Amino acid sequence: MRIEIVTRNTHKKLLISVEDQYYSNLLITLSQFGGRYMNRRDFLKTTGKTALIISGASGIQGLLNGCVSQIKPFKEEVPVIFPKLKGQKIQPPDAGCFLGIYSFVDSPRDWFTLKIGVEPKISTPMVRTFEVYDKFPKTLAERISESETIPFFYLDLTKYIEPHGFKNLIENKEFAERIKKYADDIVEFGKPIFISTMRELNGNWFPWGHNPKIAIKVWKHMWNIFEQRGANEYTTWVWEIYCPNGAPSSIIGNPNSYYPGDQFVDWIGLSGYSRDKINRTGSMSFNELFYETYKTMRRYHDNKPVMIAECGKTRSKNQSKWYGKAITSLKNMPGLKGFIPWNNINHELPSDCTFTEETYQLFKEVVKDPYFITAKPFVPKPWWK
Repeated sequence: MRIEIVTRNTHKKLLISVEDQYYSNLLITLSQFGGRYMNRRDFLKTTGKTALIISGASGIQGLLNGCVSQIKPFKEEVPVIFPKLKGQKIQPPDAGCFLGIYSFVDSPRDWFTLKIGVEPKISTPMVRTFEVYDKFPKTLAERISESETIPFFYLDLTKYIEPHGFKNLIENKEFAERIKKYADDIVEFGKPIFISTMRELNGNWFPWGHNPKIAIKVWKHMWNIFEQRGANEYTTWVWEIYCPNGAPSSIIGNPNSYYPGDQFVDWIGLSGYSRDKINRTGSMSFNELFYETYKTMRRYHDNKPVMIAECGKTRSKNQSKWYGKAITSLKNMPGLKGFIPWNNINHELPSDCTFTEETYQLFKEVVKDPYFITAKPFVPKPWWK
């Protein structure tokens, strides 16, 4: 969001880029000062303005009081059609949205498929062992793709970070050899897939959180290995961030600080959860969790398709209503080309986001809407085959 302002006391013109407000400290980039991120105090000190309290939309308006121009409302042209990705990468649909599922078991199918009667367009298996992250799960990928479903795997780095340290990964030869093998296995698989790594990378609950410079270097290091091995022909890289509205500012960072660059990202993934009794998010709607971050990603990275890579609501009598409103909100975000709800339990928090029977019934109706793109209908195989 580019805005030209004139400060009251210095009358100096500044072209600034204002981030959507994730929390009380508004992040601001001043192009005249190297494009670095500045909090409110630094901005006021640099420009010589008197103190302002930044809070919500009124705070942004207060920042601009007495200035030359105002913020233009966010608007998208429909339909949103993205540039074609290179190679055999996964192209976003010109119209509509891929419907996926974060699977409940080590299988390409879970209760979603069995109860809804169709295969999801994207399947993200929640595996029970580390092995699927340590090496490319070719057998599982083959089973998923049989139904014209797109596999989505997370290349987890925890195993290498814990003994060696995050900042030492780039120099670690064992890590490089593992990534090379993973890339070679993708080439052997020879079909388009989604890949992500360092999921929710702007949150401090993972070892890569709050280390944007190192995270960017590691991301580029892995991408370059894939490029050298020919795996980027099939790999669609999903840069996944956690929506700051869904977590306290003390544990979440500004997503754009972690962006490795357009060359290294194919899709942008958003993550967010409405969990009862956890981090005040239980009362938050889908729109409240995701829309501000969606707008920011579309403003700054308008050539990148966006997906909801992770999304969940606590299992309760209100869950189906929450998802019903989410479906309406999704259709008002035309740059959103994928939706992957979480039908699972997080035992660490703990948080149960498995679907209720009412939610399954809701999605039975959702898949009848041609806007939501699924794979082919599910046909059970005889047990003897």
